[in-house]
Amino acid sequence: MKNIIVDRRISKEIKSNLSSIGYNVIESYKHEYLYSAIESHVDICLFFDGKIFIASPESYEYYSIILKGQKIECGSTRLSKNYPKDVAYNVSYMGEYAIANIECTDKIVLEQLKKNGTKLIDINQGYANCSICQVDQKSLITSDKGIYKNVIEEGLDVLLIQAGHIDLFDMDYGFIGGASGKLGDETICFFGNIDLHPDGQSIRKFIEYRNKKIVCLSEGKLRDYGSCIVF
Repeated sequence: MKNIIVDRRISKEIKSNLSSIGYNVIESYKHEYLYSAIESHVDICLFFDGKIFIASPESYEYYSIILKGQKIECGSTRLSKNYPKDVAYNVSYMGEYAIANIECTDKIVLEQLKKNGTKLIDINQGYANCSICQVDQKSLITSDKGIYKNVIEEGLDVLLIQAGHIDLFDMDYGFIGGASGKLGDETICFFGNIDLHPDGQSIRKFIEYRNKKIVCLSEGKLRDYGSCIVF
């Protein structure tokens, strides 16, 4: 059975569906100093490159316990409420590439990316992982026009979708990266029904063209839960 870390506030439907397809669901850390919409988002306090977890200092003890047996390091950046003090670990890691606002990214994370030989793409948006649905190592989906411009210039394949149409607790709307995740190399999951998004068919075509499967984990509107981490 594989493990998946998700926002502790996910719906019973999503949790049940993840369990039914063979995942052990692990609840994320709740950060008491961040605003409520993102306080339990996985990609706010935790970075994972497939080999090592890097956790914010506040969440390190919590994740060290629940990730016992996994390699985990403590990051150097403490998080706080006001942007960009909350985005140090919000890096979109795609393997060959990592997309982030480098100036705002934790130094321990940057050092790990350098060790991996990962090519960094610098963007203005601090919420990189929130804003990017990773499809494969060179393909992604985003509603952020700045990210779209930056990654197109690097030769990546990008689908630009409409902003909005994704719920995020008490905020006006959320983002496609936070409403999705990768279940291994072959499957993209969504927290909600992708067909309810106005660009749902384009998203489906973009993903399926790259021979990836789509799993919708609930029947309602897409909701931003800060993505997920599978290990």
